[in-house]
Amino acid sequence: MSDPISENRREHPRWRLERELFCYVDGRRLDARCENISEGGLFVRTRDRLALPLGATVGLVFRREAGYGHPIFLFGRVMRRQAGATPGVGLEWEKAVTDGSSEQLTDFMKTLFRLPFIDIAEESGGPPGAERYVYRFSTRSTDPVLPLKYQKPSGPDQMVNRLDDAEPMPRSRMAGDTLEVPAHVFTGEELPHSSESGAISRMIQRKKSLSPVSLYADLTADNMDGKGRVVRLGLDGLIIRTSDFSMDSSTYLSARIGIPCETGYRNIVCKCLVEKATDGLKANERVMDLKITEVDECGSPGVLARYVKWLHFHSLART
Repeated sequence: MSDPISENRREHPRWRLERELFCYVDGRRLDARCENISEGGLFVRTRDRLALPLGATVGLVFRREAGYGHPIFLFGRVMRRQAGATPGVGLEWEKAVTDGSSEQLTDFMKTLFRLPFIDIAEESGGPPGAERYVYRFSTRSTDPVLPLKYQKPSGPDQMVNRLDDAEPMPRSRMAGDTLEVPAHVFTGEELPHSSESGAISRMIQRKKSLSPVSLYADLTADNMDGKGRVVRLGLDGLIIRTSDFSMDSSTYLSARIGIPCETGYRNIVCKCLVEKATDGLKANERVMDLKITEVDECGSPGVLARYVKWLHFHSLART
């Protein structure tokens, strides 16, 4: 990593850092490249900048580190989009998250940002043993990162000429995120990326990676039927709370789960093995840990994997 760029008079010094990135937005992956970085933010170079809307939360993983151990996600918000000769987006940092160790995250942050002191928080990421470690950036830049060649102009006319199609992010639009399931979860529409397995795909393949959710489920087994609520969901398992349906361990049941979409719900049916059943906190409540053995995606192939990726992305982003 080279010395800070002397001509850059921003709040945070920037360094040249040219690396390939896995770039995630709403659970979908986009291959991109970073050009420079600072404690305040990063410029991501990509011609698919329209896939990264203003105000969107974006998760980044350095590609060459993604396949080793537990990946570290850097989360930022899109503050500026730029076209022209250097197309891309400027991000403002929010936090760094890993399900690895606090030592791993500390070393990463000290190496990348040259920070003298790192305050790491431990937070729950799901079931016992699924803790996450988080570093939250304490400073918020008033000058989002732009390409290195950009020199801040002295007037509005110069800004239009120099930035071409740049779009600044108004501060007032940053408050309040919605969690509506996007259409791509159901259509399977993907952003351009390599065939290489990404960091989120690797994480959700671990059995402990169950993301928080709240979905109604119709439960059936033999001559029994009832209702429950899915509170955790992953590729291989789920956790259900129910007050009118009880099964013992090592037995099977079917759960019809409705995934919300713009037109109502898309159903999937999961055949599950009850691995553990315990009493809940409420009277007559049972909590069942289920292993998914078979899935009927009811005409929407791949919808479970896409939905779980989307859930996991937002679980990391909102840690």
